[in-house]
Amino acid sequence: MSQTAILVSIVSILGCLLLATRGLSGRNISFSRTATMALIWLAIIVGGTLFASWAGLHIG
Repeated sequence: MSQTAILVSIVSILGCLLLATRGLSGRNISFSRTATMALIWLAIIVGGTLFASWAGLHIG
């Protein structure tokens, strides 16, 4: 994957997390819980990407 695509992906993920956490603030979810959920999603996304590249899948 090109460096530009990686950068765009990271910015997109951070933007999505920002938008998602703004909605969670009304539900009184603590920062630590939000950080835990963000780390779980990070693990899912990075794991899926690594698996796809390891398996030789061409997405897109």
